[in-house]
Amino acid sequence: MTSTVGLAEELLNLRRFHEAVALLEPIVTSQQQTLGLDSKPLAELLQPLAIALGQDGRAEEALVFNAQAQEIFERIQLPRQTGWAFIDRGDLLARLGRIGEARAAYEEARGVLVKSYGEEDDDVVVVRESECEALLQQNQARLGMPSCAEALRRRTIGEDPDLVAYALSLVGRAHHQLGQDGLALEELNRALAVFEASEFDAYDAEARDQARAAKASIEDRLRKKAQR
Repeated sequence: MTSTVGLAEELLNLRRFHEAVALLEPIVTSQQQTLGLDSKPLAELLQPLAIALGQDGRAEEALVFNAQAQEIFERIQLPRQTGWAFIDRGDLLARLGRIGEARAAYEEARGVLVKSYGEEDDDVVVVRESECEALLQQNQARLGMPSCAEALRRRTIGEDPDLVAYALSLVGRAHHQLGQDGLALEELNRALAVFEASEFDAYDAEARDQARAAKASIEDRLRKKAQR
């Protein structure tokens, strides 16, 4: 079971979502018949399956598996995993355009994590980053900016430049959506300076590419304005 979860996580990190679904779906179907409703191993299969399905364009189906995983984690009193299940639920709901429900799920995640681990826990920052990212993908920068800014504030306190760069890129993209070109370029340039010097996994590379695209869009808009 552990090796299956590890392979699924590797496929997710490589953004090979369809392959992750193909790996996990038959195993989950089989294990649901044999493992109990309080089975941590079952929940650990349900959670990556939900993520893979969501990324593979099957978010409605993913919500069912996500809810099952969250309920198991909650019943067996694993707050870290429960919090992450709520984060994943927020991501799925945002992808479906159900913004109010998504924001409620992120708040549930934050509440669970703060109650068990305190406000300074690193995963509390991840909640804000996830909410910011999901809202930006739905062109909801005005709603997302408070979470983006809070994530940047918290990451700046730390010492990991890649995490700071990701938070900077989120804030920069939010400013871009809001038409605040000067502020956007400032944050995006700071983020890209770090990204360009770093080694990437697939998710880091996506963040870099999104920052580049936002910067290029701003520069193109400024060029056209100057030519008028």
